[in-house]
Amino acid sequence: MLTQREIQLLSHISSPYEETSQRELAKKPGVSIGLINAILKKLISRGYIRVKALNKKKLNYLLTPKATVQMAQRSYQAVLNTIHRYRELEIKIGFLISHYVDNNHRNFFIHGDGELMDIVERVMRRHFNDSAVILKERSDDPDVVVLNLTGSTLKAPGKVVNIMEYINNVNKE
Repeated sequence: MLTQREIQLLSHISSPYEETSQRELAKKPGVSIGLINAILKKLISRGYIRVKALNKKKLNYLLTPKATVQMAQRSYQAVLNTIHRYRELEIKIGFLISHYVDNNHRNFFIHGDGELMDIVERVMRRHFNDSAVILKERSDDPDVVVLNLTGSTLKAPGKVVNIMEYINNVNKE
């Protein structure tokens, strides 16, 4: 198993735009040249890095196929984790909205924008298209549920639900 520093080092070495001298590698993660030297020796002995001499004083560090596979597997796992977290977020938002729809709330206004707004709209279209309406403009109607995505306090005549607070509270349970 690779440590976080080893992964960072492999990542810097894999970049075609960055110089890979030990001095340059030590600047990136903020560690000493001696520690970089020790990590490089360890990665070379474990078959993650190959060394190519450019001249008497300059070495070039190259990732081996083993390192490339390891980095690809880590990237794949990170993508899977992101998808999992996204699906959990959709479920939490769907559960929240279903609570209001089940209590006969039909009109919703989304206060905020960005990726969270896209997720809320997607959940509402997918699961509540026939039973809920997303209003384009904020209303003074007290029956409108305002879904606040900004995280800041919001005053409105109807029910205001702070989505960020709700998600954070559900995560603590």
